[in-house]
Amino acid sequence: MQSWVWWLIASTASLLLLGICLLMATIRIRCTYKHRQKEDLLQLDVRMLGFTLYQLEAPLIEWNENEGTVSIREKNKSPVKENKQKKKWSIETIKRFIKKSKEWIAHFPSYKRIAVRFFKGLTVEEFKWSTEIGTGEAASAAKVAGVVWGLKSFFCGWASHKVKWRAAQQLDVVPHFQSETFALSFSCIVSFRVGHAIRTGLALVLNYKKNSSQKVQAPAQGAVASD
Repeated sequence: MQSWVWWLIASTASLLLLGICLLMATIRIRCTYKHRQKEDLLQLDVRMLGFTLYQLEAPLIEWNENEGTVSIREKNKSPVKENKQKKKWSIETIKRFIKKSKEWIAHFPSYKRIAVRFFKGLTVEEFKWSTEIGTGEAASAAKVAGVVWGLKSFFCGWASHKVKWRAAQQLDVVPHFQSETFALSFSCIVSFRVGHAIRTGLALVLNYKKNSSQKVQAPAQGAVASD
């Protein structure tokens, strides 16, 4: 057998092995959010095979009551570039988001099945959620703390049936009986396979095209029937 044939076989085998390793690789996402008084910090870190794919840091969230807007100063970083920007969310932005959401909700039954399959492939490796609440009065602070505990327990109980949990759920609620305060600290690490993400993405695209074609065909059939 000629040498170029062996070279072709070796190259093909290497590419197949590389593709399989890539599909089996794990993407790990760490999300951290902290709020205390008027200070906010949101951090997002996406890694694969030890390399940073994307980083986001939003250290300042500004609330403008007069304009009805929320401004976020963020710094994001990827292997390609790093930039800083300020994003402003207004009422019009929220309206556009709601309109787009309604389009997705129109296909909700099928998208829900895809989302459920995707979440089943997620693994929670870390989950920490701490809240400090103070109303300035002992009795009401205790009641609010109890409600927060209930909401956290309900959410974690619901989520425990949707994703895989590798880490214990670390929940904490600290009531402050003598002062008015609110502080929140949240940290979570989730992971999933690259192949699982690609399969979910393809399912979303194919499902969207299928539903769009059905919507186009339906009015056309109605027009033919009316003739």
